[in-house]
Amino acid sequence: MKLAANLNEIPDPVFSVKTDLEQCAIKPNRLKGQNFLISSRVRDYIANVANLTETDSVIEIGPGTGVLTWALAHKTTNLTLVESERSLAALLKKRFKILDKVNVICGDGLQFLRKLVTEHNHHKWKIVSNLPYSISSPVLMTMADNPEIFEGGVLLLQKEVVDRVTATPMDPERSAISVILQLRYSVRKVLNVKSSQFRPAPGVDSAVLTLNPGGESLSVPWHYLIRTVQEMFVHRRKTLLNNLKKCMSNAMAETVLLASGIEMDKRAQELTLKQFVKLAETKLRAETEI
Repeated sequence: MKLAANLNEIPDPVFSVKTDLEQCAIKPNRLKGQNFLISSRVRDYIANVANLTETDSVIEIGPGTGVLTWALAHKTTNLTLVESERSLAALLKKRFKILDKVNVICGDGLQFLRKLVTEHNHHKWKIVSNLPYSISSPVLMTMADNPEIFEGGVLLLQKEVVDRVTATPMDPERSAISVILQLRYSVRKVLNVKSSQFRPAPGVDSAVLTLNPGGESLSVPWHYLIRTVQEMFVHRRKTLLNNLKKCMSNAMAETVLLASGIEMDKRAQELTLKQFVKLAETKLRAETEI
């Protein structure tokens, strides 16, 4: 594979993060979630757990100085890097210019994903990134809305976000985003990462999240389903019955729960994925029969 062979000519960027940032006049911005990975162990783990093939099309958002890029380039020949900082994008273009299929785009990563959705041509992508904290939730939601485009990936995120995404029924961390992502993907936390593995060190620890094809069979329109999930989590401490009463009459709310086979005192964080699908299906049918 030409890509991997040419990598012998590129020094590993993990050893020059501090120097690269200084040369690019980058002062990491905490508001943007700019924390640059400096651990080769974590970097290599992410690249390996992604299980990439030579033909996979991979997007890396916020590649920074190319630390993760360098490892991903050993795995696949089709890499698209989206970097918002002009000086870092210029560094990446220079650093990886000898590689045939590394495409560097200077721009907003979230906007790039949304552009792919708009221009969808049945091409599939995987996202493998040390994702800027500031865009983690909208990136995850964009993936969940479009699994036919984004078939999965590996993301390095704040640990608390990963704990929410992977939370199972009865877990106090379970939330709407837990259910939404799990309806689309098989999600798993595979590694905890200390803040000391970044420059500068963030105020919280991180974790590696894998998203693989999976999820639940759906019998209702996707956007209706996620709206139902979000409605049931609006007031986490309230029962599903009380949350449903905000959307419909008291009598209809009770009828929907009974027809769904769900107990009246259940709360959203207690439901399984199948129960959420059944609830949305029954709720939609009740609304259309009015």
